[in-house]
Amino acid sequence: MNKKDFGKGILVATLAVGTLFGGLIATQPSYAANNIHAAQAHNEQNHAKLLKQTMQLANKGKVISSGEFGIYSSQKSIESKWGKPDSDSNRAEGEMKYNKHATLFYVGDDVTDHGGETVVYQLQTTDKRYASVTYKEIQKTLGKGYVYKDKNGGFVSYEVADAKSLTFYFNVDKKGNFTKIKYVEITLP
Repeated sequence: MNKKDFGKGILVATLAVGTLFGGLIATQPSYAANNIHAAQAHNEQNHAKLLKQTMQLANKGKVISSGEFGIYSSQKSIESKWGKPDSDSNRAEGEMKYNKHATLFYVGDDVTDHGGETVVYQLQTTDKRYASVTYKEIQKTLGKGYVYKDKNGGFVSYEVADAKSLTFYFNVDKKGNFTKIKYVEITLP
């Protein structure tokens, strides 16, 4: 083999390897873009499932983090299972805060069961599974609902079984758009 043929062989090999690597590198961004779209679709499916579960629980007077407890659960039964509320609970306002469970119950002396026991009339969750759920996803999964918004915050609310309300509270950005969910609430009318 002479020097001229050897040089051509090296040139052909270099071009072939360069083309091969160039093709692989060029396909990486589209592969990454496909992964991003797949991840977004997966998140939307998970969020839709979470929102449907939220609605099912709301119809029973519960939030996702309240376990067996919900509207009309007695203060006594909650404390017997979960212990005394956290020390930062405002007991004068009827708050029973359980940060470990991401749940806040409101009980009132004017809302009692047949035995005169103080019961829950409102509960909230700050469960982290709602952190990336968007208003658009809520609207797509649960429908339009009643919407209120001002510069300090806003909410979207749905009527559920027995005239209870399921409400998603949001922060609002400077442009007036809903941002992250602050908490989700179930309340009696």
